[in-house]
Amino acid sequence: VIYQDIYINILNTAFKTFYYQRCGVAKVAPFAQTGFTDAACHTLDVNCRSITAPNDPTQYKNMSGGWHDAGDYNKYVNFAYKPINDLLWSYEINPQAWASDALNILESGNEIPDLLDEIKYELDWFIKMQDNDGGVFCVVGVQNSAICR
Repeated sequence: VIYQDIYINILNTAFKTFYYQRCGVAKVAPFAQTGFTDAACHTLDVNCRSITAPNDPTQYKNMSGGWHDAGDYNKYVNFAYKPINDLLWSYEINPQAWASDALNILESGNEIPDLLDEIKYELDWFIKMQDNDGGVFCVVGVQNSAICR
């Protein structure tokens, strides 16, 4: 017997890694498994300071949200666009594989596939990375890390 859903647990576990990478959100039961819970991190991202004007409150920006990258304190637009593309493409070619609205993330149960909810979480952060002059910041990080715009 070959089961049609043999890979569903692997797919759901892989998907859940994006939820666990959310920055600034506490991961609590029932959405996070025992051993994977934590408090909200990087709560100061709501008042990010410009590296060029760290003491100018008129330049403080809310850069909260997004996914962690590589286990460090930085979040990058230029590395996050690829997973967004891949996730959207996978939804486009096989929406039935991603139809579930019960993958146990904060937005589960809202009648939108959880994959799209997770993508929106990252895209909401992308919007915050847009500067008022039309430019795009590429990284939120700690001082002395790579800075670009």
